[in-house]
Amino acid sequence: MDPNSPLVMRAKSLAANAVIRAIGVLGLIAAVVVAILLLTTTQTPPVIAALTLIILAILLAIYLLATGSGDRGVAPGGPPETVVADFATEGVIVRVPWQGYKVRVAKLPLGTLDEVRLKQEDFQPGRLVINFQVENVATGGMMQKFKTPVELRVKYTPEDVERAKKAGKPLELAYWFNNRWIRFAQKHQFKLGDGFGVAFIADWGDPKIGWGP
Repeated sequence: MDPNSPLVMRAKSLAANAVIRAIGVLGLIAAVVVAILLLTTTQTPPVIAALTLIILAILLAIYLLATGSGDRGVAPGGPPETVVADFATEGVIVRVPWQGYKVRVAKLPLGTLDEVRLKQEDFQPGRLVINFQVENVATGGMMQKFKTPVELRVKYTPEDVERAKKAGKPLELAYWFNNRWIRFAQKHQFKLGDGFGVAFIADWGDPKIGWGP
């Protein structure tokens, strides 16, 4: 798996958060033990005992705030979680940064190649990949504009590469919009990487995506 893929980065983030929480628990336990020892010692001055209780209360409050934010999808000290939708069958990963409210990625019917082939078009799809939309969880409505661009990673196959070679054309990713194919490279900062095509989308509808030629 690509070490820089959203899923791997997400796993690393979760592991780091787990380590931070474990350290916090150990620190809290140590503070409680020290507090008990101080409070049960008759020679401890009242001022020291009071300060110990105050410090313990502060540590407890910090820990509860940190773990509570994590449960709401907010990493301690960090921004809200990114939604990562991994469509393994299609070889597609959609990464939606926090948009100010909860979102989800919904897969839609794809249709057939015959429905989207146009003889006059320069781009001819060789394989349809996926059709999806990003939805506002609260309203169920489709999102078309994004405050922070959505990252789209689409895997290509050896057959896609071979088909492009036979046609004497470069391998390209495009989407179906207003009854025509538009190359991702024309608008969405598209880059063809090792095994994946990557695009960053600032506005979107629910177009079908395909590799061509």
